[in-house]
Amino acid sequence: MRRVLSRLGEARTARLGTWLAASAHLTFALAPAPGFIGAAIVLSALGAIHAPALRALFSAAAGPERQGEAQGTLAALQSLTAIVSPLIGAAAFAHFTGPHAPVFFPGAPFALAALAYLAASLLVPRPPRAPPTSAPRDEG
Repeated sequence: MRRVLSRLGEARTARLGTWLAASAHLTFALAPAPGFIGAAIVLSALGAIHAPALRALFSAAAGPERQGEAQGTLAALQSLTAIVSPLIGAAAFAHFTGPHAPVFFPGAPFALAALAYLAASLLVPRPPRAPPTSAPRDEG
């Protein structure tokens, strides 16, 4: 983790992790054969790098005097998603596998999770760009 963070920085690591997690969930959703599940598990494990990077970004944005508040807010959001996500996933599964499903798609909950990760990646702040370096002109 430290190597990835030192090489990419927190924002790029968070974005890469969310993309990997989205790819994992999309693979789960569309897996045509059981062997694809193994690939999805590997992508999901690699995508886990997003969590510490996002925590670091969140912590840095809060400042030193508000760390407890920031970490408490983050824990509350994680708890809320742990409650709401299964309800949404179950509803999506029921809708896309029931007798009146517009399309039979049991992977719908995973596809929704992939979309959520992609949306989250858009919220990760972009790292500042380094100013262009200009070589001194030779006027001689």
